[in-house]
Amino acid sequence: MAQELTVSADEREYLRELAKRYVEYAHKPDMAKRVAKWTAHNELRGEPMVVFENWGVMHELTTFRCQNPLARWLESVMLTAVVNEDLVGDDKVITPDIAVDWQVGFKLFDEDTKSHRGTDNKGRQVGFHIDSVVADFPTWLAGLKPSIYGVDRDATLAQHEAVEGLIGDIVSVVRGNNSLKWFASPSSSINFFMGMESMLTEMMDHPDEMKELYRRITDDMLTFMHWQEREGLLTADNGNHYAGAGSYGFSRELKPGQPVRLSEKWLSLFSQETVGISPAMFEEFVYPSYARLAAVAGLTYFGCCEPVHDIWDNAIGKLHGLRKVSVSPWCDETRIGEALRAAKVIYSRKPSPNFVGIGTLDEAAWADHIATTVRAARGGHLEIINRDVYTFEHDKTKPGRAVRIIREQIEKWWK
Repeated sequence: MAQELTVSADEREYLRELAKRYVEYAHKPDMAKRVAKWTAHNELRGEPMVVFENWGVMHELTTFRCQNPLARWLESVMLTAVVNEDLVGDDKVITPDIAVDWQVGFKLFDEDTKSHRGTDNKGRQVGFHIDSVVADFPTWLAGLKPSIYGVDRDATLAQHEAVEGLIGDIVSVVRGNNSLKWFASPSSSINFFMGMESMLTEMMDHPDEMKELYRRITDDMLTFMHWQEREGLLTADNGNHYAGAGSYGFSRELKPGQPVRLSEKWLSLFSQETVGISPAMFEEFVYPSYARLAAVAGLTYFGCCEPVHDIWDNAIGKLHGLRKVSVSPWCDETRIGEALRAAKVIYSRKPSPNFVGIGTLDEAAWADHIATTVRAARGGHLEIINRDVYTFEHDKTKPGRAVRIIREQIEKWWK
């Protein structure tokens, strides 16, 4: 990512003051306690955790000042954390460091995809339509080229040096790598090539070709992942790092060395695009690829918005290293709660965003919604992660009130 790295004097002064506040928050006693809680939780011996993602609503919670792209990125990282601590009060952790990620690129089959965004009645572009680039599936499949990938080391080092120069005497600047954060989803890749309708119908019209496409995508994904391992580009994610769908990866089970290996990392897998097929078709077409991907990782997080209860027994429940499963608003909570409890897998609940995002917060209805989750997961291991909220309708008290109610329901129903 080429960036203009020259920051104005005003932005520099502002970022340095923000960095001091960020580090001050990172050294609060509560942060060390949260690290201990997350670690115990992820090792299946702790209490429920609560997260409220706020990246989609930060424009309603604060005002961003920086214009330079590098400055704006730094401001977003630090200000989002500080505002969350002030207004939300969940279990997110602030650590006294900033990660500059390796600028790694991957282009599947060296093929462009096409989509266009729609605008809602508030002028926000939060949805999109995929424009298929596949006219005739068998012909397109036969003509696929090898995937291309690489790393811009010079640009990464230049960005790292620029951040060091701005705030490195206040905040520790470390190397990160987010290239695999939302990467391991062959289903999503297929969807972006041809759209969901064609993806599902081609499973019926050309089943052998669709299986071949899943296999080839998985081959190239694994090749890219192993290339990063050989190049020393992988970074540890057993601390305050994204483990999947809003969750965090604190763990002493993962013991990354130098260089970091795939087997010492989390891997997030998801297949939202296949909710329209039967469990049997999922097992036949989709699961083999996901099993191959999970096999290279240390710990696995599965899912995002897709319901998993119907694909648990013969598919997801068999994944290597499975530690967390996303329980979306479309999931049968009682049924999956029983399965996850028996399997000793963390119930990573995504409540409906409608309660907090639309209208006023009906506290009684929200409490009932959360109580259902806590009762369904009771006896197992639970985290509640609020995601996909794109407006608070300018009521800054909503996330804090929502988190307070979650904690009250955990206290009432968990023991």
